[in-house]
Amino acid sequence: MLEPAPDVLQGCLRNDRRAQFALYDLCFQELMRIASRYARNRDDATALVNTAFMKLLHSLDRYDLQRPFGPWMRTLAVRVAIDQHRTEIQRQEWLVGDEWPAHAEPEIPAEIIDQLDLEHIERALAALPEVERMVFNLFAIEGFSHEEIGAELGFTARTSRRLWHRSKETLQKMLLSSAPAQRNAI
Repeated sequence: MLEPAPDVLQGCLRNDRRAQFALYDLCFQELMRIASRYARNRDDATALVNTAFMKLLHSLDRYDLQRPFGPWMRTLAVRVAIDQHRTEIQRQEWLVGDEWPAHAEPEIPAEIIDQLDLEHIERALAALPEVERMVFNLFAIEGFSHEEIGAELGFTARTSRRLWHRSKETLQKMLLSSAPAQRNAI
C-alpha cells in the first residue's frame, strides 16, 4: 500500500527537499505506471510523472490525512493526464465522423490472448492514436463513464462511445495481426 509516513508529508508541506525526494521516490513507480498508459513514449511519461508530482506537492495542503494517500495520488495523476490532453487538443484540430459503422467487432480467440504478454498489449495500447488511447484508458482502466469522459475532454458522450469502439476495434486488429508472430516467438 502506498502510504507515506506522516513526517514525510509534514516535511513536504514545509518545502523540505529531503522529504520531497522521499515522497517522489515512494510515488515514482506508481506515477510512471499511470503515466505510461497515457503517454506515447517514455520521455512523455517521465514528463507527465514530473508534472503530476509537482501538482501533488502544490495540492498537498488540501490532502485529507484521514484518507488513503494512494487513491488520492492516482486520481490526481489521471487528472493531470487529462489536463495535458486538453492542452494538446487545443493545439491540434481533429475530426470524428458522426456515424459509427454498425458491424460486428472481431473477437480475439482465447488461445491467442493466452499467448500475448503484458508488454505486447502495452505496446499495442501505446500505438493507438492519442485521443483513442485517452478514451480507452479512462473508460476501460479508470472506470469513467462516457458522460464523464466527454465532459472532461470537451466532447459528447456519443463521441466518447465512438472513440471507445474505435480504440477497441483497432486494438483487436493489432493483436490479431501480430498473434502469429507472437505464436512463433514462443
